Amino acid sequence: MKTLAVLFLVLALSACDAKKHYRQAADDTVTTTDEYNIGRTDYKLYIPAGWNTFRQTAYGIDYYFLKPPVKEADAGVVINVISHGIPMPWEKYSRKMKKMLLESVPGVVLVDEGTFEGKALKGEWFSYDMDIEGHRTRLVCYMYPYHGIVYLITGGTKVEYADDYRAVFDRVAKSFRFED
Repeated sequence: MKTLAVLFLVLALSACDAKKHYRQAADDTVTTTDEYNIGRTDYKLYIPAGWNTFRQTAYGIDYYFLKPPVKEADAGVVINVISHGIPMPWEKYSRKMKKMLLESVPGVVLVDEGTFEGKALKGEWFSYDMDIEGHRTRLVCYMYPYHGIVYLITGGTKVEYADDYRAVFDRVAKSFRFED
């Protein structure tokens, strides 16, 4: 479960470009990233008009980022995609992820959760709030289990912009598919 803590700490770091508050917790938690980066990267997803995409590695985890135009940067908006092996039955893994997040990351509050169906896959989502660099931030994590791997798509923004960006996060996450 330590690797799950790293996942959420890095998601928190990337969501608002915060680098300081949770860095020590991530450093203390990371032991191995062997379960990460094992998924396929030939997925397709909707990219909102004007948004940029790039790949970046943080703590040994390969991220695919979607970032809005500069004019929207003040909202702290970012979307990222990673993959992670599922080391246990899906239902148990999903429950443990949420529990670990609530217990391991300071100030996290679970807002809502549910299931969804995308273009090709079914999954679960949950949203949570946390403080990042003095801003209350809302993150929505969409989880697609697929052949023993979970693809995590996380969208984040400052809480005051959460309602404005939720439809964008949903559209990107629901568009996720493979070209098989």
